[in-house]
Amino acid sequence: MLRDRLTALIYTLAALAACILWLVISRNGYAVHPSETHFLLFLGPLLFAFAYPTSLFAGDHNDATAVAARLRSAAVLHGTGLAITTITFVVLGSKYWKNPLRGLGSVSFLATAIAVDLFFLAAALLLLTKTRAVLPRLAPYLLWPYWLVLALVFSEHFFEATSARAAVAFLYLTVSLFLAFAGGAVRYRPTISHVAALPAVIAAPWVYSHVIKDTPLGNVWTSFNIPDPDRMMGKGFFLLVTSIVLSVTLMALAVATAAIRLTPARWKILGMPLRDRTWPSVLLTFAFVAVWFSQSVMPYRASGAVDYSLWPFLKILHVQKRGLRFHETSVGLWGFRTPDSASFSVNDRRLLQYRFQERASRIELPVALQQRVNTVLGSLRGSSGNIETAHPIRAWNADEWYLIGENIGLHSYTAGTVPPPEIVELFHDLENLPYPRAYSSELRDVCLGFCYDPLAGLGYLYANHRCRYDATKRNYVCR
Repeated sequence: MLRDRLTALIYTLAALAACILWLVISRNGYAVHPSETHFLLFLGPLLFAFAYPTSLFAGDHNDATAVAARLRSAAVLHGTGLAITTITFVVLGSKYWKNPLRGLGSVSFLATAIAVDLFFLAAALLLLTKTRAVLPRLAPYLLWPYWLVLALVFSEHFFEATSARAAVAFLYLTVSLFLAFAGGAVRYRPTISHVAALPAVIAAPWVYSHVIKDTPLGNVWTSFNIPDPDRMMGKGFFLLVTSIVLSVTLMALAVATAAIRLTPARWKILGMPLRDRTWPSVLLTFAFVAVWFSQSVMPYRASGAVDYSLWPFLKILHVQKRGLRFHETSVGLWGFRTPDSASFSVNDRRLLQYRFQERASRIELPVALQQRVNTVLGSLRGSSGNIETAHPIRAWNADEWYLIGENIGLHSYTAGTVPPPEIVELFHDLENLPYPRAYSSELRDVCLGFCYDPLAGLGYLYANHRCRYDATKRNYVCR
């Protein structure tokens, strides 16, 4: 049946995603690096968990007593195994420096782990092909010890947590086993399958604290805004953040699917039982991701902290918007005690565009303009401004000005207002100066242009430029 096949696919993909996400967080992102193969050590147990329902439910269709007996035995075995390994992980793994297997990567360990992993793969294949053998009978007894060893070896570097948080971390990894089992059990016992998948919701606190929660250095969504991530963060960074978003999405879809499938048959929508439909779970997942995205991407910022060695005396930004297109020109005045150089940056971006190029250049400030510049700066110093007045431009057509500088504050000229004439004239005179060939850099906006705002155009690109600690709210606030 198509519904069952689709459900099995969702649970199976969510199992892989949960395991990958745990490894990504624990290995600081290296789990998805092309040279990283440690995920393969988890593949054997996951495939065995997927195939395990075959030994529990296949055959003996008319012998309910035999099936019930096998279920009771399996519940006792795996319930005891889960309890013992969770307690053991809390005792040994809650303090990284007390973990006897931390960072273990010797050849002997890898050889043993590969052998055990192949053992589980062979047992799974024997179950899937319904071949009678000894391996599938031994595998359930080795599953939990091996899973505990993997959790201890690959637990988060310098991991240190309370007993409750350590237990949640281990149970989150174990969620992938439950989801794999659920994926294999759909065709035999759908209700048991959905019940097995629903505990994935216990991973929510761990996922929230490690992935969804915003931080002063940004979040997973703002990581998509990092300019030239391969150079700044290392190759494969885009794959890393993409895998995190997909993993959380698949897990949310699995939980929503399990919850929908367990609704009563009398709950109907458009004449069909709600539990027989898949689109409601997809819709719920889309709503979850949409809320997560919207709460994470505003205001615009790129994850990370970049401290500039100098800030300009004055920076002027002129933004012209025509429909979907923006033309932004920025002029900055730099120097040690007085301005002696000028910088220029120009971009022609448009909405619904993820990447755009910014052209920049820098020249020595002509002596003829230095006096004018000092006069303008003198007239602006001490004037008050409000950084909260800079917002993404939503008007279909707009012509806006922004300026900010040392002891000046942010001044916004929007809705038809313009800066004083001497500032506009200075801007155009600087803009028309001959300057050397510009160098180009790439900027990104995960909102496809809807989040990038004038503050970003003025150079406030990174999280440490946009976020500060608010003592009244006792939390970090980004603007």
